[in-house]
Amino acid sequence: MVKLIPDYIHRDIKSSAERKIFESISSSRLGNITCLHSLALARHQRKRIAELDFVLVDEESIICLEIKGGQVKRENGVWTFRNRYGEITSNSQGPFRQVSDSMFALLNDLKIKFGNELNNCLFGFGVMFPDIVFEQESPEWDKRIIYDAKDIKNDISDYIARLKEYWREKSRKHGTLKNIEDVIGYIRGDFEIPVPLWKKVEDTEDEITNYTTEQYYALDHMSENKRVIFQGAAGTGKTMLAVEKARRNYHMGIKTLLLCFNKLLGIKLKSEIEKIDAEGKLITVNSISKYFYEEIAKSNFTSELSNLMKLNLPKEEIFGLHYPELFQKAVKKRNAPFYDCLILDEAQDILSVNYFNALECILKNGLSDGNWLFFMDSERQNIYGRFDNKVLNKLSDYNTAIYNLNLNCRNTREIAVQASILSGFRNESIKRIQGDKVQFQWYKDKKEETSMLQKLLHQLIVTEKIPASDITILSSTPFSELQIVRDNIYLPCILAELTEENITNHIENAVFVCTIPVYKGLENKITILLDIDNLKNERSRALIYIGMTRCKSLLFLFLKEDQKEQYFENVNQYLKLVELRDYEGLCSDKK
Repeated sequence: MVKLIPDYIHRDIKSSAERKIFESISSSRLGNITCLHSLALARHQRKRIAELDFVLVDEESIICLEIKGGQVKRENGVWTFRNRYGEITSNSQGPFRQVSDSMFALLNDLKIKFGNELNNCLFGFGVMFPDIVFEQESPEWDKRIIYDAKDIKNDISDYIARLKEYWREKSRKHGTLKNIEDVIGYIRGDFEIPVPLWKKVEDTEDEITNYTTEQYYALDHMSENKRVIFQGAAGTGKTMLAVEKARRNYHMGIKTLLLCFNKLLGIKLKSEIEKIDAEGKLITVNSISKYFYEEIAKSNFTSELSNLMKLNLPKEEIFGLHYPELFQKAVKKRNAPFYDCLILDEAQDILSVNYFNALECILKNGLSDGNWLFFMDSERQNIYGRFDNKVLNKLSDYNTAIYNLNLNCRNTREIAVQASILSGFRNESIKRIQGDKVQFQWYKDKKEETSMLQKLLHQLIVTEKIPASDITILSSTPFSELQIVRDNIYLPCILAELTEENITNHIENAVFVCTIPVYKGLENKITILLDIDNLKNERSRALIYIGMTRCKSLLFLFLKEDQKEQYFENVNQYLKLVELRDYEGLCSDKK
């Protein structure tokens, strides 16, 4: 039985002659033989790339065939071939010299690879003119190696037998090719080379960058509105737009205050804005608690704050009530200057009555008539319970425009879908970036989770060559209490807690570890989310959603095995809510 590699003739092959020979070989009585079609040769003496139309390999021989279809002509030493489309090609070498040189190039290559093992193997070549009767004689060729239109009525095996007999007489070789599979495997073996993980991450990053610029249109659409609330799920570019608005304000000479809730995000934003306004003349950036504290300190109210701290009051009372009250007193005492524009990121964590009153004090014309932009996700990321709907209603009365961000320009489609499944939150933002599946790591206990994490970090950093800085580990467990930290297990990287001191400093070969609430508002290319052991609790689901959506390219989820049933229940609920035609393949686990 003839084995053809490939077992089809590509549509780009225009030559009807090649198609005829392909069909003749495939239906022939050649027996146990392998036919390689369109074999390119990289190491040819005179050509950068040469090609053999067909190579036949069996246990006794390697036969190379050159096919020339259509009209054939030689004039003044130049060969001319005209195909059925009237296209003409010419060369001075001719088909006999062409196939001879290519055969010897193949022979030399195989001898380098297999050495003396090929000494007794029969090598030969033939030239086939299936469209014409070729009766020309010349010392350059022997008619016995020619196939033409007269041979079509016979099985092609007759011609191959004739070729073998001719070359056996010429070379006097009668050996066998013992390692035939190795030879075929070398010439055209099967292989699969996957795209490296780092390249997939890089490509996804490039695609995200392209989509990110589209979100700037949101600011353009709202540029005529003095007061705008931008609503959007995680990944819709809220923080990016807040920074872009501050940048635009800087170039227009508008004094701007940019605040967020998360301390680490505040430091990150400050480093971004320093690239725009290095001296901080027009833009002030901070987390809201640090901003309040610095203003309180400027007016010497820190002693009052210290006295409150000594009372061991709940943190929520200190930061949610006393900070904004002391801030208002401090601003009035020193008659602090107003800002022309207020920008709030993570506004769902800031819009309480007390914060509302405090911010009223430092914005020109106040919140009712001033210039402000608030970026928020009150439905999915309100993990502190500080958001007050009454404040939002009051802001809406100030002739406020609402803009819904619906393009996810951070997460891949796979991450966004799985975030919706595990959290139960509907995410209606457009998901266009295709990426790798979310990888599920099901663990029985902390010890197994630690072992699996160790193997994963080794795979990513050592095997896949992913830079440690591209990976972030998130957990609801504090850094010092993580099992892998406490057990001091050998790792191919340093595990470092992400802090206010190191968030803007690169630590060589370090993977940063952080709790989910502290990391809110930040992002990285690869995220490993640990300790998912509750898919029912509302706060747990909110944290899972936030943790998953911090990831831009590749997400690994460590879920406790007893959550498997709940996960698949969530999948079913999700499919009822969302019409997702091409869901197949998005989930890495199926029940």
